Amino acid sequence: MNSIYPKWPVYVGWSETLKCRGMFASSDIKKGEVIEKCPLILIKYEDERKKLESRPSGNIIDNYYYDWDDNNWCLPLGYAMLYNHSYQPNAEYVFDYTNELLVYVAVTDIAKESEILVNYNGFPEDQNPIDSWFKEYDGRNIV
Repeated sequence: MNSIYPKWPVYVGWSETLKCRGMFASSDIKKGEVIEKCPLILIKYEDERKKLESRPSGNIIDNYYYDWDDNNWCLPLGYAMLYNHSYQPNAEYVFDYTNELLVYVAVTDIAKESEILVNYNGFPEDQNPIDSWFKEYDGRNIV
C-alpha cells in the first residue's frame, strides 16, 4: 500500500445476518471516532408531491436518498449506501450541512471484523418501523 493513502477503517463484506453486502471494521474503532465522511449529490425537490412521497426518481435508487433540508434530498457517495440498519446500532450518521457531507461516527466501540450498523431513522435510540420507507421494485423486497 502506498503510504500517501490512509488505511480505510472499513471494508465491504457479506452480512450473514442480513444476507447482503454491508460495511465492516478493518480495525478496532473507538466510540466517537469518525468512520467515514461521505460527499453528497443534492437533488432539488421538483414538486411538493414528490417531496411528500419521498420519491425523487421512482426507482430503486429512491431507497438510498436522505431528506437533506427544506429544498433538497441528498444522495450520498462513498460507502454510505452499504451501511445496514439495526435498532441496536454501533454507529450513526450525522449531517454536516456546512461541508455538505454525511458523516458516520461510532456510537460504541466497534471491534475489528464487526459489521457497522446504523439506525436508518437517524437516531440510534429511535425504534420506529422503517419498512414503510422502502419500496419494492420488480417484486424484490428491499427490507
